Amino acid sequence: MELPKQTVDGAALKRKYRHLKGIHLASYRDGLPKIIIGLPHAHLMCALRTKLGRAGGPIAMQTHLGWVLLGASSSKSKQERLFSLMENGKEEKTMADLMKGYFSTEEFGVKLVTNLPQSKEEERAKILMKETLNKTKNGYEIGLLWKRDEIRLPESFAQALRRLQCLERKMERDAILKKWYHEEIAAYCQKGYAQAIEGNNLLKDEHNPKLNYIPHFAIINYNKPKPKPRLVFDAAAKNNGISLNSQLLSGPDAVASLFGILIRFREGRVGISGDIKEMFHQVGIRQEDRCAQRFLYRSNPNDKPQIFEMKVMTFGATCSPACAQFVKNENAALFQTRYPEAAIAIVRNHYVDDYLDSFDSDELAIKRTKEVINIHDEAKFYIRNFLSNSVKVLESLPKERVSDSNLMKICESDNTYDKILGQWWDRERDSLKYIIKGLIETGGNATKRILLSNTMKIYDPLGLIANYVVESKILMQDIWRQGLDWDDKLPAELQRRWQEWVVRMKEVETINIPRCYSSVSEVLRRELHVFVDASEKAFAAVACKQQF
Repeated sequence: MELPKQTVDGAALKRKYRHLKGIHLASYRDGLPKIIIGLPHAHLMCALRTKLGRAGGPIAMQTHLGWVLLGASSSKSKQERLFSLMENGKEEKTMADLMKGYFSTEEFGVKLVTNLPQSKEEERAKILMKETLNKTKNGYEIGLLWKRDEIRLPESFAQALRRLQCLERKMERDAILKKWYHEEIAAYCQKGYAQAIEGNNLLKDEHNPKLNYIPHFAIINYNKPKPKPRLVFDAAAKNNGISLNSQLLSGPDAVASLFGILIRFREGRVGISGDIKEMFHQVGIRQEDRCAQRFLYRSNPNDKPQIFEMKVMTFGATCSPACAQFVKNENAALFQTRYPEAAIAIVRNHYVDDYLDSFDSDELAIKRTKEVINIHDEAKFYIRNFLSNSVKVLESLPKERVSDSNLMKICESDNTYDKILGQWWDRERDSLKYIIKGLIETGGNATKRILLSNTMKIYDPLGLIANYVVESKILMQDIWRQGLDWDDKLPAELQRRWQEWVVRMKEVETINIPRCYSSVSEVLRRELHVFVDASEKAFAAVACKQQF
């Protein structure tokens, strides 16, 4: 169907029409209808409440789906009609995205990967990365991956200031956060990640169509061995329906398969891991794109906000992951002749900034690791926090690059939800284990939301505890069949099954699985034994590797 595009500025409408104040109206540009409501569901559009203004003004009508705005979009045109529906499905979409991301882990090594034709967006992203990548004395710099050559971002200073004021109120209630924030901004400037913009530099970009101010905030991943805040830039913040991220391409997914990395990590007798320090911030952004990465900050809320500009890639920009992987792999390609095996390892055995590898001897592990370090140093990627089950390997590395921990969290990408059960490598025992953090015991008040949330927080990329996890998935199916809403209390029988599962899950902390598949040094023969079984509720497959 050819439906007309529509642009709505919710904030402007609320300023113009007093009776619309207090109503959430989404802003969007060139929006198209995403769903058509048929007659069987016409009751969803019945008015529950109506707000009228002066004659000729828009009519606000509250329905089961949210607020609807009816009226002419222009007093000069009787043909153009305004119909604005508040997005009320954000929670459902977020939940669906989380479920999709969680269940995709079941496809590791199983789903057939086909070489699909590249989309135009992916082709453009690759061209931009190749054309804008530049080697500098400080490593590499690259351009932002703009969707179009001509970009004009809306005014964003006002929202950035409001978000800063909100952050300041939060910091006044949290002295530790306030101290960390002041020190982090100072550290960003000291390290060259950000710079203050003043005087002529402010004036020259005053009319730049890419000028943009990004709100920022702190997040804490409590599943890290040493939890600490991380500064995140909200590049998804919208002004008049447009955000920085909405104008950027995400770029091609060049991250190696986590399943493949973990399989290879378990092959050799000597295991080793490390990670790149502040990987995104080691890649600079070219000068002409930096004004799109400005932000506001001040040490004293009574002072005038100071304007800063990020000179490097940020956490939050949709193109940062793809650009970081591109830089890492392009730099490794320069060493294909000098360090061929290490160059391959950087491409195949890195999951974002984490490096996992295994070898058949200490000597090979030492040689390869030092080569990987040398390659990364060329790009100013500082790889550190090395762990190994071999003391000899660790003693061969600079002390400042070696971790003082005996446990390593198996690499995972940053998600919008925290893991409560994760897979860890105990390097002293050279075994894989699980640690439970905060699995909820609801005392008979479990809901569908609580069950789904906890099930999805279990991180088991190799499926080694699938026999435990499958119970919660079966329970989730039974809840769905009963048609319960997200926050409805579960019936007594389902509550009982949930509580039994929570208790049983604590057993997994006693599980220790050898990291290395086999201790046999010289393999003469390998055998793969596969077992499958199924019931009415679930099916399973197990592959066992035997070496002689």
